[in-house]
Amino acid sequence: LRSDGVDGTTPAPYDCMQMESPMPAPAPTRGPRLDTDQAPHVVIPWLVRLRWVSVLALAAAAWAAHDYWHVRLPTLSLIALAALAATNAALAFQLRAPAPRRAVVGAVLLVDVGLLTGILYLVGGPINPFSIVYLVGITVAAVALGHRWAMALGIVSNVAYGFTFFHHRPLE
Repeated sequence: LRSDGVDGTTPAPYDCMQMESPMPAPAPTRGPRLDTDQAPHVVIPWLVRLRWVSVLALAAAAWAAHDYWHVRLPTLSLIALAALAATNAALAFQLRAPAPRRAVVGAVLLVDVGLLTGILYLVGGPINPFSIVYLVGITVAAVALGHRWAMALGIVSNVAYGFTFFHHRPLE
């Protein structure tokens, strides 16, 4: 009598290599996989649109603060808004490049942190509701540029936001 299950009386030992997996095979991904070098080319158009929306929202907020609530806005805040529009125009020119560089997108996001910090410094500091915009840049960096850029931008944004707690001009 054999104990290897060949004669049919004793079951064969468990062989995991011959058994089919009870789990179905993963479904193939649909569409081409996005290469990390292509990410800036995909993200830049969205970033340009998002930044134009930010420019319009900040301009509308400045107009409403001045006309409806009679808040005196410093001229420097309007210059920062113009700088945001100018850097956005420069970023839009990157769209024409055959292969936009990740460093350009990262640098623009760092400039955004600086400009946002300058605007928050001038118009109320951390109590300003636009301080949430720091998270947008961190999210864009995480999606388009990878974890290193996201971590760097997160650290810079936290330091910049912390700066506004101790150094800001109160609204007048």
